[in-house]
Amino acid sequence: MFLPISIFILNVILAVLQFSLLSAVAAILAIYSRFGGEYANSIRWIQQYGYMEMFSSLFRSSRRVPAYAKFALLITIIVTIAASLADKGAAVFVHSSIQLKNVGTFLATSPQFVQASEQERFSGWSGSLRYGDDIVRSMALLINDTTNIPGAVPGQFYEPLASPYNVGCQQFDIGFDNDTELVRIRNNGCATMELIFDGPFYTDFTGIQVRNVSKGRWSLSGPGALTETSFSSSKPFMQPILSSERVSCRILDKSWVVLATGVSSLPKTSSTRCVTKNGTVAVLTQTATAFNVFQKEDFGNITTGMFDGHDSQVSDLFDAMDASIKSTTFPTSPSNLTVLMEIKSDAQYLDFLGCYSHPQLNSTELNCVYSHIHGFILEQQDLDPVFDGLPKSMDYTALSVFGSLMVFQNLPNLINGSPQLIPMATMRDISAKASQYQASLGQNYVSDYGANAIYTQYTVTTAKQGIEMPDWLPWTIVGLVGGCVLLCLGTFVFLDGQYTSSLYSLIGHQLATEYETPRGLMKAKLNPVILGGVPVASRAYIPEKTALIGGRV
Repeated sequence: MFLPISIFILNVILAVLQFSLLSAVAAILAIYSRFGGEYANSIRWIQQYGYMEMFSSLFRSSRRVPAYAKFALLITIIVTIAASLADKGAAVFVHSSIQLKNVGTFLATSPQFVQASEQERFSGWSGSLRYGDDIVRSMALLINDTTNIPGAVPGQFYEPLASPYNVGCQQFDIGFDNDTELVRIRNNGCATMELIFDGPFYTDFTGIQVRNVSKGRWSLSGPGALTETSFSSSKPFMQPILSSERVSCRILDKSWVVLATGVSSLPKTSSTRCVTKNGTVAVLTQTATAFNVFQKEDFGNITTGMFDGHDSQVSDLFDAMDASIKSTTFPTSPSNLTVLMEIKSDAQYLDFLGCYSHPQLNSTELNCVYSHIHGFILEQQDLDPVFDGLPKSMDYTALSVFGSLMVFQNLPNLINGSPQLIPMATMRDISAKASQYQASLGQNYVSDYGANAIYTQYTVTTAKQGIEMPDWLPWTIVGLVGGCVLLCLGTFVFLDGQYTSSLYSLIGHQLATEYETPRGLMKAKLNPVILGGVPVASRAYIPEKTALIGGRV
C-alpha cells in the first residue's frame, strides 16, 4: 500500500503507536493492581520507574516473595520491552517510495536533425550500448529524455504511449536491386526485403548466380566492379528495405568506426519504423558489422575470433562463405571484383553475409559485412485520432531520404583492458528486442520528412513522494491504537484513581487531604523523607526488615 506521507509523519504515527501500547500496558497493570493481590501495586509502581528499577527489583527480591509475584514482574518487563520496540518492528515493513500519477497525454513535436548527406538520423535518439545493457531500456531512455521533448515541464515524466499490436506480415521475398527485378528470390512473401549490398563497387546482376541451398538458405555469386579509385576510403554496408503495396521502410548507415585490423567496425544497431497516411506501420532493425580479410585463406580464423565463435544459428553461412572463397578464382584486374553472398531467412528475421574481392599485389583482399535484420509489418489500423491535428500537407514518405531513426554503437566487453567482441547471439537478440519495442509503440511517433519533425504522443506522469507498506500494517496500527485508547479510557472511568495513579500521586493526594498540602509539585527532603513539609517516613517508622516488593519479610 502506498501512502503519500513524509517520513516525519510516519515517525509521528509510530510514536503514537508506541505511546498507545505503553499506555495500554499501564492500564493492564492498573486492572491487575485492583484484582491481583498485595504485590500487584508494587509491580505497577516499579514499572512506572523504568527498566533499571524493574530489573533491580526482580534480582534483589527476597526468596520469600512468592514465585507468582516474581513471574508477574518478569512478564511486565517483557511486555514493556515489546511495547517499546513495536514501532521499530513496524518500521521494518516500511520504506520510502515514489508513486507516478497520470496527469494526461501530450503530443510533442521534436525537430529531426538532417545530416548533410543522403542519410538522415534523429541525433537525439542515438547513442552507445554498453555490453550487457538492455536495448529496450536504452531506447526508452532516449525517447523519454526531456531534452528531446520541446515544451517538457520540469518534474514531469514522459513515456511514449504504447499499445498492443498484431503482426500482419512477416514473410519476405528477397530482392537485391530496388531499381530492377533482375534477381528476385520468391519465398511466399507478403512483402519484399531488398538487400542492397553497397559500397565503393557495384554488382552486375545480369551475371549473378543464385543457388537454393535449402529451405530459407541461398548462396549468390557474381561479378562486379569498383566505382571508387581510393579503395580504402569507403567500406561496404548493408541497406535493408522492407516494402509492400502499403508501406516502404529502409535503413541506411554508412558510418563505421574502425576498431582493429580485420575488424572494420563495431557492431551497430540501426532501428526505424514507418507510419503511412493510411495507418500502416512497418518496423525494421539491423545489427551489422563490417570486417576485412587480407588473405582469403584466413577468412575462417578471422571470423571465428571476431565473433567469439560461430553459433549454430549462422555457422552454416560462415562455413559456406569460407568454402566459396577458397574455391573461387578471383579476378586479377584492379577494377574487377567478385561478389559473394550467403543468406538465411525465417519469419521476421534475415541473416546476411556478403563479401567482395579487391585484387592486391600477390593477394586478394576481401571486404565483408555480416548483418542480422529483423522486420515486419503490423496489421493495418486507422490512423490514431490524436494525429488528426498534424499538418495535412505533411510528407509521410521516406523514399527520397534514407532514415535511421535510432542508431546504437555496440561497445565491446572489456576484460583486463582488452575488448571482447559481441557474440552473434547477442547481435540477433538486440535486433529482435528493438523491433518488438518499436512495434509496441503502435502508430506512435510519426515522422514528417517534409517538415523535418517527429510527432510523439506521450503519457505524462508526476511523481509523489511517500511510503510503501504491506496492506495489513496500517489497519493493524489503527486497530492497536484504537484498542489501546479504549482500554485506557475504560480503566480511568471504571477504576478508582488509586489504581491508576503513581505512588507519588497517591501520597500527594493523601497529604493534601489530611494536611492541606499543595497538589502537584512539592518540596521534598530525604532522610527523613519529607514531602510538602510533612514527614512521610522516618527510621522510627521503618520495620527492621522489609521486602523490596511489598509486604514484610
